[in-house]
Amino acid sequence: MNKLSRFKAWLINLSTPDSKTLATLGEDIRKFGITSIGIGLVGLTVAGDTITTGEALVILAIGVCTWLYGVYLTHLANS
Repeated sequence: MNKLSRFKAWLINLSTPDSKTLATLGEDIRKFGITSIGIGLVGLTVAGDTITTGEALVILAIGVCTWLYGVYLTHLANS
């Protein structure tokens, strides 16, 4: 029974991270989002055959979404 309760406590701990973990994760996700936004913008402006306009727009959209998610996680960590 003790092992079961410890496992249950571990699962609850895993699903509810503390504010420091959320803040660190939010910061890293924001950095990834900003990098993706930059890559998408460069792909839109630089002419070449390596990346198409559609691919650049997809990368840009993914970057915006991940950046917003990082901002949301940081907000959760600070509140």
